[in-house]
Amino acid sequence: MQRSRRNIHQNTHACINGKIIAGSAFPWGLKIVSADNFHSRIKTLAQDWFDNPLQKFGFTTIGLFSNTATGSCRVSFGENNIGYIKPNTQSGDSRNLLVAREKIAADLAHALGFPVAPVVIRMPTGDRWNHPMALSLSCLQSPRPWNPDDADLAKMAVADLERLRIFWSWIGDVDHNGNRGNLLYERTGSTCRVIAIDHARSMCHSCDQYNPDRVGMCMGYATAELEGAAEARACAAKLILDAGMRYADLVVHRLDTILTPEAQIRIMGILEGRLELLPAWAA
Repeated sequence: MQRSRRNIHQNTHACINGKIIAGSAFPWGLKIVSADNFHSRIKTLAQDWFDNPLQKFGFTTIGLFSNTATGSCRVSFGENNIGYIKPNTQSGDSRNLLVAREKIAADLAHALGFPVAPVVIRMPTGDRWNHPMALSLSCLQSPRPWNPDDADLAKMAVADLERLRIFWSWIGDVDHNGNRGNLLYERTGSTCRVIAIDHARSMCHSCDQYNPDRVGMCMGYATAELEGAAEARACAAKLILDAGMRYADLVVHRLDTILTPEAQIRIMGILEGRLELLPAWAA
């Protein structure tokens, strides 16, 4: 499917204080208030990764790959950029599906204005990593794993976290139910920015792929009853219902280099099937 980049960005929406705002750009529907090079570089790179989902470039590992199922590693690349790349190994279709899930989740979040770290698919360049890999951009200057014991953090980030909870529910994510390592934050005074990472276990991972309701609503990070939570959920649901499948059509089918036709159909079925559950989850 061909779609102009101009139309994609003109149709991007953001949800701020319960209002739908059209035409907002990255990052996450909010204007960058800092003019420093760090944020400018992040914004430019994120947009490039959305526009060009599969790229070839070199990187340098910082430390070792983790011993987790997906085997991620901190890396440097480009001009002073830091990110996390996965997987180290795994085979064939299962590896490519993991990579595609990461990319689809990040691109849907980018298009709809949810705070998810940008991801690009790094294609083989002839080095030792001769398979597609998902590279997630580190986009906070001083990121920390979420602290569930800090009630002030939850209050400051309730809108973003409840919007994310609807997004995670829509994409059938099973790895953001209080998993503090998959939610990063940066606090400056009374402001808390959050960034969600690691969406390899989305699109109803490890569940019945042909019954999209088998994965329930994401539990998130204990913000469901806080002030402003219901409004944020309703806003997120409206965004997804209004534009979610239009963006899904783009970001899923353009990955035909690594996704089989069957996998594309299955993912689209999951996303479309879970749309009808959003109103109840947003209530």
